[in-house]
Amino acid sequence: MAEPTFISNEEPKDLEADARDSIEATDTYEYNKDSSEDVEETASAENHEFNRGDGLKADGDLAIEEYEANQHKCFKVKAFFCIVGMIVGVVFCFYELGDDRKVNQTLAIAIWMATLWLTEAIPLVVTAFLPIVLFPLFGIVSSKAITAQYANNTIFLFISGFLMALTLQRWNLHRRFSLKLLTWCGVRPQLLLLGIMGGTFFLSMFVSNTATSLMMVPNALSICRSVEESTPNHRGNQESRRFSTAIFLGIAYAANVGGMASLLGTPPNLVFQKQLALIFPEAPEMTFATWLGFGLPISLIMSFFIWAYLSVMYLRNLDMGSVDRDLFKNQYEALGPWTREQVIVATLFTLEALLWVFRKDLEFENATIKGWSNLFPEPSAIADATVGMGIAILLFIWPGDGKNMAGDAPGYESEDVTPGDRTTLLDWKTANTMPYDIVFLFGGGFALAKAFVESGLSAFLGEELKGFDSLSTPGLVFVVVFIIIWLTELTSNTATSNIMIPIAASLAIALETNPYTLMIPVTFACSCAFALPIATPPNMVVFSTGRVPLREMNKGGLVLNMISSVVLLMGAFTFIPWVLKEDATSFPEWAKTTAL
Repeated sequence: MAEPTFISNEEPKDLEADARDSIEATDTYEYNKDSSEDVEETASAENHEFNRGDGLKADGDLAIEEYEANQHKCFKVKAFFCIVGMIVGVVFCFYELGDDRKVNQTLAIAIWMATLWLTEAIPLVVTAFLPIVLFPLFGIVSSKAITAQYANNTIFLFISGFLMALTLQRWNLHRRFSLKLLTWCGVRPQLLLLGIMGGTFFLSMFVSNTATSLMMVPNALSICRSVEESTPNHRGNQESRRFSTAIFLGIAYAANVGGMASLLGTPPNLVFQKQLALIFPEAPEMTFATWLGFGLPISLIMSFFIWAYLSVMYLRNLDMGSVDRDLFKNQYEALGPWTREQVIVATLFTLEALLWVFRKDLEFENATIKGWSNLFPEPSAIADATVGMGIAILLFIWPGDGKNMAGDAPGYESEDVTPGDRTTLLDWKTANTMPYDIVFLFGGGFALAKAFVESGLSAFLGEELKGFDSLSTPGLVFVVVFIIIWLTELTSNTATSNIMIPIAASLAIALETNPYTLMIPVTFACSCAFALPIATPPNMVVFSTGRVPLREMNKGGLVLNMISSVVLLMGAFTFIPWVLKEDATSFPEWAKTTAL
């Protein structure tokens, strides 16, 4: 594939515009299969002169006609799958699965929704609205109960996390953090890769993986151009291509894995938190600090293997002496001194993280650190969303100076703000750029899980899945995780988690094994998408730069999918039970009280 450089580091807004043409700012998107061909055409245009006449216009008309024909064909395929899903659902409505007709009806609706989610026959968020209509009509769940799933504690925790992420972008802190990290790494290729992956990993713990990859790509382009411009015949230089491939794959993969580390990092983590509380009311609360305890080491181990693989495959015997050692230092110094707004936002960001970590008691072998929630009359009434929304409200109130805003602040053009304009750290125009569709997608998944419980479908599936009892628990975890890792290459990770986490819970109950041992690895598996550009937005962002050949992403993804399966299996029997103080194979008392 041609290697265009159609994105300028001096104009990062162009990158975001190009990426957003094919990617929604969520964990779901639509992919145009001809995008790689479009990239090649863009590159070839750089080396040709065109007469702006009728011939060019005719070529443009042909391109438009071809595009419209492809869109029409795509519409037909989506309509076909929509109808097939509906027919399969109707068949299951009349096929006797249990004594209660609600089991059949819920399964039929779930199959139809799964088909629509997997094929994107209609927008994902529209599919998420189906439970509001269908479950009350069939008498499975009341309208009041089902709509409550679209505005619960978990959803507001997600909203608060995204508001903080937008604030970091608004005041250019994301760029300051990433460039500072790169100044510490030197110019050795392995260390540069480690620095870029480290910055991406950290940001992805708190910012959506799509936004993180969009933030990091301009920095990566600066590095790659420095290598190319210092190398003779840089366009055809094999070493610069190898380096570029490693850097951009590192960004995509670190953005995906970094989200696994914290509860806020990626939607499947929050889906797990909500569904655990829904299915097992007596289960201990999954807090930000608890998740960090096992999520961080597992994701760090996975990141190490990714870094090692990319270093061995692409960076061996690579000479990087030509890279200007002051490149990142100069870019960082160009940001100027810390502004008052940056100091305040960084302080509030740190405060929010500390309040999440120390909200509940932290128990160690010989000591217990009391949580700050004990200072209030009802500690159990306080949740992570309480902290998140409290900090978000402060962001809307705290004053700031508009002249210190980033030039590409979300929701703003440069002419919207003039020096001296008074504003706040976050305003509603910026907040309104948040992807509300993913919020409703969350709700659709929670509503589906609610119907699984209320109808008895989860219990029925658990009984049917008892056939897996011939496998050992480690064997079962590996098989389930391996299947889901490959499934999420083709589907939205949020949709996959909404479907598979309740099934994993049902399987754990049926086999009387610890639900954590199945549900948490399944949650992590939904974020392990490495092989295809369409698998996840970060993959598409780096692929759209033209710096990553498709075959290299495929090859790396095949290896890393296998490594991920092994790492998650290891984590299920080491870090997870150790942090949660649970036996990995025993059936805990809290799991015996279930809503199924």
